[in-house]
Amino acid sequence: MKNSSDSSHHLQGLDYIIFILMLCISTGIGIFFGCFGKKLEANSVFVVDRSMGSIPVSMSLFASFISSATILGTPLEVYNSGIMFMWSIVGFAISCIITCQVFVPLFIRLGYTSAYEYLEKRFDKKVKYLATAIFITQTLLYLAFVLYGPAVAIHTATKMNLWVLVITIGVISTFYTTVGGMVTVMWTDVFQVLVICFGIVLILMVGLNKSGGLSRVIETNWSYNRIHLFNLDIYPNSRHTILSLTLGYGFQWLGIFGANQSQIQRYMCASSLKVAKRAVYINLAIYSFVVMILLLIGMNIFAVNDGCDILGNRDGEILFPEFVMNELYDLNGLPGVFLALLFAASLSSISSGLNSLTAVTLESILKGLFKMEFNEKKCIQMSMILSILYGILVLSLTYIPHLLKDTLQAVLSLFSITCGPILGMFIVGFFFPFTNSNGAFFGGLLSFIFSVFIYINFYVFESNLIKNIFNQNCSCTLKNTTSNDYTILNITYEWYGFIAVLIVIIFGSVISCFTKPIKLNLIQRDYVHPKSFDLYSKLCNKIRIGILGFNQCQTIDEN
Repeated sequence: MKNSSDSSHHLQGLDYIIFILMLCISTGIGIFFGCFGKKLEANSVFVVDRSMGSIPVSMSLFASFISSATILGTPLEVYNSGIMFMWSIVGFAISCIITCQVFVPLFIRLGYTSAYEYLEKRFDKKVKYLATAIFITQTLLYLAFVLYGPAVAIHTATKMNLWVLVITIGVISTFYTTVGGMVTVMWTDVFQVLVICFGIVLILMVGLNKSGGLSRVIETNWSYNRIHLFNLDIYPNSRHTILSLTLGYGFQWLGIFGANQSQIQRYMCASSLKVAKRAVYINLAIYSFVVMILLLIGMNIFAVNDGCDILGNRDGEILFPEFVMNELYDLNGLPGVFLALLFAASLSSISSGLNSLTAVTLESILKGLFKMEFNEKKCIQMSMILSILYGILVLSLTYIPHLLKDTLQAVLSLFSITCGPILGMFIVGFFFPFTNSNGAFFGGLLSFIFSVFIYINFYVFESNLIKNIFNQNCSCTLKNTTSNDYTILNITYEWYGFIAVLIVIIFGSVISCFTKPIKLNLIQRDYVHPKSFDLYSKLCNKIRIGILGFNQCQTIDEN
């Protein structure tokens, strides 16, 4: 594959058949549930009557945010930097455990369609609208990147028309989301996860056979010092260390599983709390399996090139597609399987995002902000209209990633800078009983502004850092992973979410203390963690003024 960029292999008839079959099945699921399934009701548009089992919920949890960015980006990380990314599984596991112990019980007990209704009940409307605005912004941009990324990768490798690919993904995902609602999205997610798992396993098996087997792949990576798992660097500008991938990456996923509308909707679809928790852990198992397979594929791509970087300074999205098209093309139908799994990853993320955008807009904005009232029929019609409008908007926003480079890095960073502030607002609401609406609002706003600022700075800063990584058999340059000059402005993306949460906690607490923290006897216990309330109650009763409360809290009269 050393000269793969000069090779050209085209899709065959079987490849198109496999690809079209996947699209037809995804569309067919939408038609089935929309036309022949159970009659669509207002509450089932977003939460499927709270009747789903752990398997479909877990697969839908996985599919919602394991997009084409993960499929394309994980092998690229291994190809560039070795297998340190394996530690992300630990960070993912930490986020799942905390989610099951803290957030899933809270949301199932409250039963809100829009997760951000909690912020209104705990604080006030301005906090809810801030979180809603951040979520809508994040989801629209994320879906644009998810839509554009695989399209440009497939276009580069196969020469298929770029904008035809973009429109195809956008139209199909919008169609079945609009027609069938949440039940269609979830069952389509199940099918698409199966396509993804089958596809990457098949590609790995064929690739290992091509490269001489697993032992040779490991031997080649070992000889180039690619198998290293103990980067103990503690500096936040060092990319992919044990600390950043467990703590930093864990907070990134906690922001998704604990404070993102798309995932919270799926907990609400579960038939019980036990089923919802089980689904989160099954989702962890699926993630671990998929990431391990993708790590091995990345090692395989490196071994096939044997020390020669065929990527050079080109965009990383093309690495995996070119490997399939130029090295594995001789197995008839395999490029079609790859095309299908990549589209499946995009379709699942886009459909989930569109459904969540519709839910938040309908519940928090139309019903909440504009006080609009809908009967069941009007509610269903409005949800369909919103799905179509958001689908069109996402298609139009694909021009943004078209203007940028390094879209994989942009997607990963986008999670942290948007989910972090929202997660921080949930944390201060749930674990800091004395925080008030001013603290939560301004803490969240400052956190979001700072996160966007460091993201833009780091995006520009990192794009100019190049160094040689491996070039024994050909010349190459790769992006740097560590800057020698550390400042708060060039920290890596793994830490964005963690820092964003800290900003909300610190500023939210301080602002609350200076703007009348909530009195102990006015705290609504349904919206705070029981142990946090008990601790704060003991502190208030002991020192009578609470934590920096300036005589604002009052001892509960036990009589």
